[in-house]
Amino acid sequence: MSNTPELTSTDHESIATNIPVAIEFGKLRRSKMNMRTISPKNSPEDRELLASIRAKGIIQNLCAYPVGDTYEVPAGGRRFGALEYLLKKGEITTEFPVYCLLISEDEATDTSLIENFQRLAPHPADVYSAFSELLAQGRTVSSIAKTQGISETQVEKYLRLGNVHNVLFKLFRKDKLSFEQMVAFASTADKKLQLATFKAIGENCDARPHYIRDQLQASRQSSDSALVKFVTLEAYQEKGGATEQDLFADCTMLCDVELLVTLAEEKLQKAADSINGWKWVSTSMEGSHSLYHFHQLPSKTLPTPKAAAEEERMISDRIEDLENTENDDFNEELDREYEALESRLDILRAKIDKECTVYSEDDMPYGGCVVTFNQQTGELEIHTGLMTDEDLKGFQSKDTKTEADSETQTDKPNANAKPEISSRLSYDLGLYRRSIIKAELAKNPKIATDLLHFQTCVSVLGKPEYRWLRTLDMSFSTVCDESSIGDYRDTVAAKSLDATHAKLDIGWLSLKSEHKQFESFRALSTAKKQALVSYCVALQLLSGSTKPGKDKLIESIITELGVSFKDLWHPCADNYFSRLTIPLLLALGKRLRGAAWSNSHANDSKKSLVESFQQLFHGSDDSLSDKEKAVRTDWIPPEIGK
Repeated sequence: MSNTPELTSTDHESIATNIPVAIEFGKLRRSKMNMRTISPKNSPEDRELLASIRAKGIIQNLCAYPVGDTYEVPAGGRRFGALEYLLKKGEITTEFPVYCLLISEDEATDTSLIENFQRLAPHPADVYSAFSELLAQGRTVSSIAKTQGISETQVEKYLRLGNVHNVLFKLFRKDKLSFEQMVAFASTADKKLQLATFKAIGENCDARPHYIRDQLQASRQSSDSALVKFVTLEAYQEKGGATEQDLFADCTMLCDVELLVTLAEEKLQKAADSINGWKWVSTSMEGSHSLYHFHQLPSKTLPTPKAAAEEERMISDRIEDLENTENDDFNEELDREYEALESRLDILRAKIDKECTVYSEDDMPYGGCVVTFNQQTGELEIHTGLMTDEDLKGFQSKDTKTEADSETQTDKPNANAKPEISSRLSYDLGLYRRSIIKAELAKNPKIATDLLHFQTCVSVLGKPEYRWLRTLDMSFSTVCDESSIGDYRDTVAAKSLDATHAKLDIGWLSLKSEHKQFESFRALSTAKKQALVSYCVALQLLSGSTKPGKDKLIESIITELGVSFKDLWHPCADNYFSRLTIPLLLALGKRLRGAAWSNSHANDSKKSLVESFQQLFHGSDDSLSDKEKAVRTDWIPPEIGK
């Protein structure tokens, strides 16, 4: 390498008068006046620069000024840093020739500013054209990628952009189309479709990129769509379906939508043909959106299989453990585990719900099912127990006939008998009855939660004419059960509710901020939350005060709860006997103690009769017969329950 003569500031009035000179890299130093001081990182731009230097050397010369036996570089910091990196990696030596434009030290700062602030980047259209030219020269995508230090996919994207229809490319070069709009048009390689779409949208250069892409792909389906997931890309391609890669959305576009739809319909029909027992089976391409106009048959829930129940318990227990973890110990790993477990539990419960929901064989001829696929995941879905308006009429006629048959079998005299007690007492007995149901409901999270969810859905989704038929008071207020004689607080049911309340974790309610209350509530264990919800649902119970058998929903809840009314309420002089007339007391005595007793006390005063019943139910049992002991233990007014 030839020696470079020492230069002075008078020898260089401007950068333009200099001729680049080759200098060994070992003699170059970074100047403190160089604006760029950062060495290459693992960024796409730096990888491209390193690849270019490896292949072609320094194409754009550095600027340098002499300082003794060395030269300092005030401009070209990225290139200098790249050379330092290559030297450190052993890819070049200190003798590596670097062409530099020699300047004076006085010009160093100006040169650095000029290079960094007055640099004009080429128009992107020129870059895309250059990539196309390289390909035209016989270069391969692989060799271009290696030289430029980028991936082959990036090269293909440049080539795709460079091959957009000439009309659009000219508009882009004139900045009448944005880069984002060009990317949208390049989502397909079909130039005719590009131009047709451009004309179809009115040659509007202001069209949003996503709108352009939507119009281009209107007659296609993306590989990540639910329809393609349902059919599968493999099945489509096996039938000869054409595809095109959308390089910018990183997905495959299926061009033959008609074939895709045909394959989907065939797959749905095949699944439908395997279903038996229903009045009808239909297919739908619309997922759950096609179900809104159907009515639902009543269903029954089978016991959860032992294995599934055990898995559900294990997951729930682990979730509860995580919920009870102290905040300081709850790290990102536990947070990820918690989210994964919740997702797993949701999937498991959905599976259990599907497998354990059954319909009566007698009801199936009144309904049908729809075979479709999930509009997000593309998974096959079979929705059973659906009824059309016509189906519903037939089903209701069946129920009406069944109820009529049942009524003809009842005891007519008893069914038509007039009330034996006053309306005021009847009202109070109903309140006692409801308070007992509340006390038991407050201790059963499963039934309480189901009832809450059921009533919420009825209130929101039910037909307007049925929404007033409420089981719960959805205004979220306590339903008062105080009787007309003010004895509610002394009942066993009220004391049971108080005991349940005493066990609740309500410390969070003492916090002043509603936000803090909510955070503290969320931190409670699942069991504690369930206990709170159960108690609150119970206190909102609105129905249940009617006579046994009148409200079938309440009767089913009572059966599942296993309510024992006689254990939670007892008749006494104050709440029952003193409120009956003499004829009613004598009639009651006849039913409970026999005709002889009733006849012998026919002339007794009301006070005497009431005291006799009080003794029977609350006095010493030493003098009671076995029959009377059974009456004390088992009898309760029929207006309350068994």
